Amino acid sequence: MTLFKIFTLVLFLIINVFGQEGTEVIATIGSKSITKDEFKYRYEFTPQINRKYSNANNAKEEFLYTLIA
Repeated sequence: MTLFKIFTLVLFLIINVFGQEGTEVIATIGSKSITKDEFKYRYEFTPQINRKYSNANNAKEEFLYTLIA
């Protein structure tokens, strides 16, 4: 029984350590912050209609400014 408890504890610790990936903050506005995952999710699911950019970074930068606004 104690072996099961130790195994469960180790499993939860591993999940917590590796579960925090991708929480890199890319912008902080006041007390709120925008994480890398949130930006990627919102950028990919927003229709990019009538946006003409030669560089994808320019489009992402403008989208970040709209999120901040």
